[in-house]
Amino acid sequence: MTQHRACQLLGVTATNTQKQIKAAYRRKVSQWHPDRLENRANEVHQLATKQMAAINDAYRLLRSALI
Repeated sequence: MTQHRACQLLGVTATNTQKQIKAAYRRKVSQWHPDRLENRANEVHQLATKQMAAINDAYRLLRSALI
């Protein structure tokens, strides 16, 4: 995943602070967490699982880029 794609996924820019990136990450996690969507159709739950993996990868990439 590129830094540009990670920024798009989290809805931030490369100039955001670490605090802003963390807040965006938490918003996305609360939106896509599979446990929160467990009562939905199986396809939605699978999509949420994939989306969470992508969100975690994006946050990990952006966090390491700022350190």
